[in-house]
Amino acid sequence: MLNALTIYKSIHVLAAAIWVGSDVALHVVGVRARKAGAELAGYFAREIGFYGKFVLVPTSLLLIILGFLTLDQEGLGVGELWVTFGLIVWAASFFIGAFYIGPTADKLGKAIQEAGGTIPESQTAVFDRLLLYARIEVLFLMLIVVDMVVKPT
Repeated sequence: MLNALTIYKSIHVLAAAIWVGSDVALHVVGVRARKAGAELAGYFAREIGFYGKFVLVPTSLLLIILGFLTLDQEGLGVGELWVTFGLIVWAASFFIGAFYIGPTADKLGKAIQEAGGTIPESQTAVFDRLLLYARIEVLFLMLIVVDMVVKPT
């Protein structure tokens, strides 16, 4: 039956699939680009800033808005443990992505552009740190997915 709850929940789940799937795919591609050499890693680092701004941030915001609308339709609140956990991890992921990974990738992209399209040796540690943060973020996003399915309260 098509009603507000079905629409909200469907869009919420689709946004989650895009957000989590993108993070997993980007991490895998990032690791492979790093191993492939400075030129491919440089291209990846430049593009990740764009992707974060124009795909991940809007998708994560859509996800949270539709999550609240779904909770409202189901008569649930943020007091549920599984909801609170999801919100905390979402906020941490959003802020790490928007205020660390994104800006750091932008700066790295500029350094790469100035170096002729390859990662300068002085910036490889920055790239590796971005991959580490991305790996941690993927882990937390997967925990949110399990949390939303299991609803441990």
